[in-house]
Amino acid sequence: VSLSPPIRDGRAYLPEPGSPVVLSWGGDGSEFSLGGVLAGTVKQGIRTYLEVRCEGAVQRRERRAFQRIPVEMEAELTCLGAADGSGRTLRLYPCRTSDLSGGGVALYTDAPIAVGETVDIVLCPKGGKRQFLRAVVCWVRPAPKREGFAFSSGLQFVFSNGEEGAEFAKLVASIASKS
Repeated sequence: VSLSPPIRDGRAYLPEPGSPVVLSWGGDGSEFSLGGVLAGTVKQGIRTYLEVRCEGAVQRRERRAFQRIPVEMEAELTCLGAADGSGRTLRLYPCRTSDLSGGGVALYTDAPIAVGETVDIVLCPKGGKRQFLRAVVCWVRPAPKREGFAFSSGLQFVFSNGEEGAEFAKLVASIASKS
């Protein structure tokens, strides 16, 4: 693997060949790392790159506070929807969850929501009590075509107090034990 050297005190830092190197990166709530050894440097034009010989396997560490549980259930999302050109109005959108945790939910929807928007969501578990929650939109992506919805979205729940959050975490644990 070739990498740009790290910068230390405004200058490129070039460790000695044979020095241990840890590559790390993050995405989607996880941190990844891979160990290696500096094999040398390579000059390309005015740039110098580090040549790293990777050793071992990629390590993954979950950054999330709550475990995700893959669970599909019907849900309803209330948010500001586009009106007939005269402004925006509250609108109810059907949706379906793809996973759930004590802190948030990933779902498929046709709702035109934006990152940072606060929405109301109702989770409708089969044979269970409907759960009314408030959430903030963390991310929005196009949904895979096979899902039948326009968007895939990640929402973080907003609880009014710690007790409400603890009660919901118990519900999620109960759902997890049944799946």
